[in-house]
Amino acid sequence: MIEIDSVVKTFKGKKALRNISLKIEKSEICVLIGPSGAGKTTLLKMINKMIIPDQGEIRINSKSVKEIESYRLRRKIGYVIQGTGLFPHMTVQENIKVVPGLLNWDKKRIEKRVYELLELLRMEPEVYLKKYPVELSGGEAQRVGIARALAADPEILLMDEPFASLDPITRQKLQSEILRIQKVLDKTIVFVTHDIEEALKLASKTALLKNGQLISCKSPHELLSEDDEFISKFLGADKWLFRLSLLKAEEIVRPCRRVLCETDPVSPGMSGFFWVADEKMRFMGWIDLKDCKNRENIKAYDLMVKTRAFTGIVRDDSLKKALGIIIETGLPRLPVVDSAGILTGEIMAFDILRPELKSGDD
Repeated sequence: MIEIDSVVKTFKGKKALRNISLKIEKSEICVLIGPSGAGKTTLLKMINKMIIPDQGEIRINSKSVKEIESYRLRRKIGYVIQGTGLFPHMTVQENIKVVPGLLNWDKKRIEKRVYELLELLRMEPEVYLKKYPVELSGGEAQRVGIARALAADPEILLMDEPFASLDPITRQKLQSEILRIQKVLDKTIVFVTHDIEEALKLASKTALLKNGQLISCKSPHELLSEDDEFISKFLGADKWLFRLSLLKAEEIVRPCRRVLCETDPVSPGMSGFFWVADEKMRFMGWIDLKDCKNRENIKAYDLMVKTRAFTGIVRDDSLKKALGIIIETGLPRLPVVDSAGILTGEIMAFDILRPELKSGDD
């Protein structure tokens, strides 16, 4: 899809890129990471000819970008930057319409596309169409920036630190939105970030740069397993936590003991820890019978510890999230539920802390 072949770029006698070769397949999310000044944004801007290499070649679908007029190329490549770059004098609708208008789409097609994209990004068209950028929150403005970049249905989406200025909660939500949108639209995305955890969450391929050189180009799992001094130093002491952010609860789920909230009695012969479910097997709470004595046919509901704030770990949740909840609640185990809240098993704290999970061994 995108081939970067032996690319070199020099600014004022200093080499920004040194013989970079990189292949990005169709539908991949390739995240460019590395220290400041590594050449990430320079490389990104070469894909749409905002910067021209001194040597080497960039090809899209086997065709050199040198052979494509710049304005034609850029209209086929979506581009999202930090701070959105929205036109302040235009409404949300007008901002999104810009590129389709330049491509002479008919009015009905453009309007349909605007509505589709706002709905895809979970923004009610009736609420947002007539708003101006100044009336939007940072997260809303960034969503509109993504919608504008996708408006002409480009094959490629370039994203240059698009979430860097957002608060952590909004940032995490938009990261999840990108993954959701990717499943729907199947774009090829090149994404620049300084945030390692963001890179590992989003990437199907991570390209690590240092001083204009490509150090590694592998999957997030492979990057975390690299035995390289610079990579280890770059990832830092949080390397193990980064690995946990890639692993899912479903990978270590166990069968669990459970009782029904309203119908199952707690008898003197029972002991240990049980999860409590309702008649539809939805998670409700838990009981620990190690300290419960002198009981006779008490219902589980009467002994249940319950909390509204905690509804269980979904099978797709990361083990990093699970570990955080274990630390917060003090529970040695967590219930695992499906999307409907049905109790399907449990994960244990000692399973998360297994040495093989730290090392990445199977």
